[in-house]
Amino acid sequence: DATHPFAERIGPRTKVVCDDLGLPYLRLLRPGWAAAPGDQWTWVDRAQDVGTVLPRPATALLAVGPRTLPRLGPLPGITAYCRRIDPPDDPFPLAAGGWVVGPPGGNAPDEAAWMRAHGIGWVVAKDAGGTAGYGKIATARALGLPVVMIRRPQQGQSDTVTTVAAALDWVARV
Repeated sequence: DATHPFAERIGPRTKVVCDDLGLPYLRLLRPGWAAAPGDQWTWVDRAQDVGTVLPRPATALLAVGPRTLPRLGPLPGITAYCRRIDPPDDPFPLAAGGWVVGPPGGNAPDEAAWMRAHGIGWVVAKDAGGTAGYGKIATARALGLPVVMIRRPQQGQSDTVTTVAAALDWVARV
């Protein structure tokens, strides 16, 4: 199971199916991010807690994906931009802000220029780990912006590895 660290349904469902069928199950879970010097992170346990951290008024990049956005609540007093990979079918659900369509992170100069142009003062992110989405974190550090970091959901009990090589070793042993 190499699903996203925040895939709350797929992984547990796959584990249940494997257990029901008597199949071995392994979770390949990339390591989460670790704060580096200069980072200003505030950790929250759930997306619903983000609104308790953001000051009012503020402008924030919500790099949490469109499915997480409803869990954040209405966020009064916040101008919010939510990044999503695919073009939206629905209008932006919050009072102020809009969708940002494109892959996460981008290159650092473009990301910094976009954040400055939109007056971003906060970045909200999930602790997804990996390199693909890390650009927003590095850019927040470079710009001196605070980050609200959402902790990963609790993982069920299972064998877990953090690299593809370790997963292949597990497969060879099993």
